[in-house]
Amino acid sequence: MSERTEREIQADLDEELNEEEQLAIDEAVAASDDETVVPRGRGSFPLVPLREIVIFPEMVAPLKVGRDKSVAAIRAAAAAGGWIALVTQREPEQEEITSVDQLHAMGTLAKIAQVVNLPDGTLRAVVQGQRRFKVKSLDTTGAALMLKGTIVETPEVTGVEVEALMRSVQAQVETYVTSGAPVPPEAAVAAKNISDPGLLADMTAYTPDMTTDQRQELLE
Repeated sequence: MSERTEREIQADLDEELNEEEQLAIDEAVAASDDETVVPRGRGSFPLVPLREIVIFPEMVAPLKVGRDKSVAAIRAAAAAGGWIALVTQREPEQEEITSVDQLHAMGTLAKIAQVVNLPDGTLRAVVQGQRRFKVKSLDTTGAALMLKGTIVETPEVTGVEVEALMRSVQAQVETYVTSGAPVPPEAAVAAKNISDPGLLADMTAYTPDMTTDQRQELLE
């Protein structure tokens, strides 16, 4: 199927979402949260390879998907509990993913909150990241790519030094927002309300001046 790349169709996505659609997304995510029991250990999940996008745990993102195997992956995941593996591919221009080596070693296991069929044959899926997913092997034989790997549990980190680092990061986020950076002012409030150091670290990846490689490094 002829398609626009993820970068092209993702670039206009925010502009396409009107208030009614955004409300529907928020409601879908809230409903998904109520039902979420995150898998543990090893598993095999349908895969959507990402181009120049990195999804983190707890991140909610609308994705437009056009490649045949990616569309099949979304449909398969939606029909089987909603769990999908999202991994950034090493070469953005790579059209077909045929080997696990073409993927980064760490991705994210996400839950699909909403799927919308678009007139051009692509899909729009709202996903919410849940856990880091360590990539092991790839099965390319079916209609959808299937990725085996290990779900990474978030370790609990506490202590005086951790708390001091968190306060420092929260202050930096506030400074970043008040300096006129292109991020919503609510980001500083959200950062102050985060008590999980891992989640706070992941939040810094949402800043628009970070490159894909920098975001991937933080994910790993």
